[in-house]
Amino acid sequence: MIARGDLDRAVSALQPAGFRPAGRPMPVAGGRLEIQRLTKIEGTDLLPLDLLIPTDPALTALIADRASLSVEGRQVQVIGLAALRTLKRLRGSALDRADLEALGPE
Repeated sequence: MIARGDLDRAVSALQPAGFRPAGRPMPVAGGRLEIQRLTKIEGTDLLPLDLLIPTDPALTALIADRASLSVEGRQVQVIGLAALRTLKRLRGSALDRADLEALGPE
């Protein structure tokens, strides 16, 4: 999840890794979020990467809820557990409800 003002910088940072935008940002969740999908083709695999951009001020605070992971020697920022739960509730699909159940109590 990133702020709209950071979108161009994020896309530029991911281009050396082979990720390219797959169209324009798509509105989701009743327009409360947009998804900028990036894709990378590696051999016969298509690797999607979705950047979530809150458009609803109430969701903008979720940007601050992050966790840092080490991936192949690099630090990668990912959405925090509380923000993940919020997004899962917002989407509300059967899979999201199952994910929330698997995550256990808050």
